[in-house]
Amino acid sequence: MRYVVSMLILCSLCGCQQKNGTPDIDIPPEDFLDDGIRAELALPAKDELTLATNADVQFVKTLSREVIAAVEQSVTPQSAEFRIAAARPVGGYLLLWIGFPEVMDGGEHVIYSVEKKKLVGTFLGGYSG
Repeated sequence: MRYVVSMLILCSLCGCQQKNGTPDIDIPPEDFLDDGIRAELALPAKDELTLATNADVQFVKTLSREVIAAVEQSVTPQSAEFRIAAARPVGGYLLLWIGFPEVMDGGEHVIYSVEKKKLVGTFLGGYSG
């Protein structure tokens, strides 16, 4: 019985990890951008569909190792395999369409701050698998 209780405590402390579906990206909650700030910075609103263009797909080739490392550090460990499908510069930010080869129905769409050198928000990017 003691072992069962120990296992239950361990499970409640560690939580359950997602095995299927789109992986979670670690974005600090204090850095989420609200719609007012987004408008001032010319970034898309949270609910504005922003599809990648051919130019965005080509722009990925110019991304620095620093940007790729920031995404790599933010992807949860159980889903380390990812691909940046498209990227678009918007002022001091980059819109990044991130796909996961093991997930057939899409990916994550994040905003990278060039100044802060980290992910600071998300946007609605549509399918990017």
